[in-house]
Amino acid sequence: MFIKLPEPLLQQWEQQVAESEVVVAHREAYRRYRTNRRSDRLKGTFKPLAGWPGARVPDSEGTLGGLVSLGEPRTFTRVFRRALADAHRCSSDPLCSERILTAPADFLHGAACHVCLFVSETTCERGNRFLDRRFVVPIDPAFPAVYPDAVR
Repeated sequence: MFIKLPEPLLQQWEQQVAESEVVVAHREAYRRYRTNRRSDRLKGTFKPLAGWPGARVPDSEGTLGGLVSLGEPRTFTRVFRRALADAHRCSSDPLCSERILTAPADFLHGAACHVCLFVSETTCERGNRFLDRRFVVPIDPAFPAVYPDAVR
């Protein structure tokens, strides 16, 4: 299911968080991840940030057949608001919500775990990398979420 958010809203959020501690931590974790998995067999210049998706981690591919009825505006609004509400908490909190990417670890997810956000890797084109609930909902007072007041 593809969800398109208003571009001005995303641009505003992206400017607010671009150099935030959390996004910088994600970027540095990606650098460590790529560096730790670098193969000397590959020739050429190594660029540790090649493929870095930035603060936005869009996904425009993949489909989940049979969900057409959930795309109806009334149903979708209810489902989307519920998903945002559910993202505020995880049964692994505070451990999950306080997870920050710090050296020397090279994992690539923040406030996300098998309980709240991970899906089968066969359905996640990025292998569950770059997930962090604080990018979407306000679980961290120091980090502005995209939709801080979306759940009413």
